[in-house]
Amino acid sequence: MGSDDETARLSDALGAQAAAAGAALDALAAATRGELAAGAVIGGRFEVLRTLGAGGMGVVYAAYDPTLDRRVAVKVVRAVGAAADGGARLIREARAVATVSHANVIVVYDVGSTADGVFIAMEYLDGGTLREWLATPRPRAAIVARFLEAGSGLAAAHAAGLVHRDFKPDNVLLGRDGRVRVADFGLARRAGSGDDVVDAAASPDGLDPATRLTQAGAIVGTPAYMSPEQLAGAELDARSDQFAFAVALYQALYREHPFAAVGVRSAPVVRPPPAGADVPERLRAVLVRALAADRAARFPSMAALLAALDDRPRRRRRWVALAAVAAIGGAVAGALAFGGHRAPAAWAWSTRRTIRRST
Repeated sequence: MGSDDETARLSDALGAQAAAAGAALDALAAATRGELAAGAVIGGRFEVLRTLGAGGMGVVYAAYDPTLDRRVAVKVVRAVGAAADGGARLIREARAVATVSHANVIVVYDVGSTADGVFIAMEYLDGGTLREWLATPRPRAAIVARFLEAGSGLAAAHAAGLVHRDFKPDNVLLGRDGRVRVADFGLARRAGSGDDVVDAAASPDGLDPATRLTQAGAIVGTPAYMSPEQLAGAELDARSDQFAFAVALYQALYREHPFAAVGVRSAPVVRPPPAGADVPERLRAVLVRALAADRAARFPSMAALLAALDDRPRRRRRWVALAAVAAIGGAVAGALAFGGHRAPAAWAWSTRRTIRRST
């Protein structure tokens, strides 16, 4: 019996030593990559569980918030050297998302500083990205439904005066509940606040310009989804996001990019549908309009685009109502900007009547 007990104790000790050695190796590997090891604490509060992903601008961790007993995602950017702009973008992202409260926009819980950078703690979603979801063939109705949710999040951002500037399937996250959230507002700008200098002509790092996230101070956005005005460095508005949204939905439905040449400044021409494509002409016409090179030819708002996409009568009426409100809001803003006149009282009544009829 004593021999068996001694063997068990020795086995347990060896197992503990192996586990400690494994943890030490994991920590060393993480440190080599510039990542935090499991157990590290961010911002004095969030305990790192594992690394979710890493890129040139920072690292995203799954973490635990003991204060509120919940799992969160924490994005950390070192604000040193070439990554300094990433820290500024992270702060901008937190501020941008904080102005939007919508079921289809990711929730930000906290933002703060670390020893050598900044972090943003946000809703943890473990359903993958929209791109990953689309990797498996899906029914057309399911694809459109997912994009209607994502478009709803974009419309909410637009209503808050934000232009996302980097909408793509990678920046749409899914939860276990199936609901989608638009994320990664690090490039968002207030509409009409100007834009960064754009130069999509070259790719000095040798990466594919169709998928490469443009470098800080050069291009802002992902060329494969950028509108002609974004590629040209013009001032952007909500219709620029609409173009990116339409590119992503076109790709999801047709399994190919809408344009033969990607990331060029000349007016793009939507390619003919591939043989055997199961996309109704009505739906294609909506996409072609949203992909117009001239933004004036696109839909006046995301809400108007969503109304055209949604073939469910009740939901369609709701989008039409929201589009009407957006149009009236723009007219009121214009009237106030050019003379300070009060909007006619009848507008308020017609708006209320339109909304009531839509619900």
